[in-house]
Amino acid sequence: MHSGRLSVYIPEEEVEVDAIPNRRPYRLRDMLLTMWAIGTYIFDYVMDWVVAAGFYRDGDYNWFGLTVAFIVVPHLTMMCFSLAWYLQDRKHHPSDQLQSFNSKQWLIRMVVLVLQLAPVLRYVDSLRYGYRFRNSKRLSRLDLYESLCFENADAAMLRLFEAFMEAAPQLVLQIYILAVKRINYDKFDFLQVLQIVSIFTSWISLATAMATFHRAQRFSQHAKGSMSFAGTLMQFGWHLFIFESRVIAIALFTVRFPLWGPVVCTVHVLLMIVWVFTMRTEFCPNRWLEYLYNVAVGCLYLFAFLNVKDTPTRWKYLFYYGVYYAENVILITLWYTFTQDEEEHWFRKPALGAVVGGFWIGIFVFMIPYYMFLHPDKGLWIRKRRYSTAVNQAAVSGSNNNNSGSTWLKSFLDFCL
Repeated sequence: MHSGRLSVYIPEEEVEVDAIPNRRPYRLRDMLLTMWAIGTYIFDYVMDWVVAAGFYRDGDYNWFGLTVAFIVVPHLTMMCFSLAWYLQDRKHHPSDQLQSFNSKQWLIRMVVLVLQLAPVLRYVDSLRYGYRFRNSKRLSRLDLYESLCFENADAAMLRLFEAFMEAAPQLVLQIYILAVKRINYDKFDFLQVLQIVSIFTSWISLATAMATFHRAQRFSQHAKGSMSFAGTLMQFGWHLFIFESRVIAIALFTVRFPLWGPVVCTVHVLLMIVWVFTMRTEFCPNRWLEYLYNVAVGCLYLFAFLNVKDTPTRWKYLFYYGVYYAENVILITLWYTFTQDEEEHWFRKPALGAVVGGFWIGIFVFMIPYYMFLHPDKGLWIRKRRYSTAVNQAAVSGSNNNNSGSTWLKSFLDFCL
């Protein structure tokens, strides 16, 4: 079956009730990662509004308007998508007891959606289904697992929308404002402190959105291996440093060349849209929606790569990150060359190092080790761990003597891998 958002495997034929849940358990680490995703979303959302309020207080109405626009428009989009998906689920599964809500529950959901907390609502629903799945004895665990997969996939997709429609533009905007206004070290400015905190929360929110999306994508598809906790952390670190390199390059280039910054971004997006069209994706039920989807993915490719066609990614990554890195280096080099004032632009060398070094840290410290050791299907450590687990389960242990010393290590590996 297909959720309409991500491919979710649910068997059509008769199977044992616990067939899928036993193979792909919902563990404590899954609940902890979901709560981390909720926490980072709420904190980032609140900080953006706090910064907007600070601009309004100081009379910076232009910055206030841009900050609010970058908050409201993406969240209204998410609200519409989330509501449409609820209505779609209700239409296609009218007799589903797990997906049916009474009037009071619908009212609560509408209030939460109006408060622009659509991903949080989906995450909470996934936690609810996950808790019931872990503790269920009588109710069909397969139905609970299906609902868990759908809610997890929907939450991850909504969070991805928020990340690249709100967090990424907000991150560029706040760095741009700080660079234009310049930090005053002689006079303490609480608003600038709030901006710095907002920058870090948006940065972490971006990396979290990518990591949880890839994790949810694999968790929801039976044919693919489920991502480990350690693999999720590597995904987080990989995108954290890649985004840092990209955002700083775009923001600082736009400070020095305010007219050319949007032009560069537009050219990149157009190039990516053409590339996505050549992939011949098959995500939407009709051609025009597919075109719109391809355009949306092309816009997303300004900051990150998603494999929208289930084919090997090696050459795609090579092309995408080759263009990505070349653009970053050109942008930051032009900014560095045309900002020679060492006193006002003391951060010239740190910024240059952050753009160049951050990219390679993301690639060599996180991305390559992830694919070598922790990839759910190909990673060396994951395959060894699965083999070791299979051997241990097959072996008949006569006694449990002398095993206490390795219990903590086994528990740690079980949690991470």
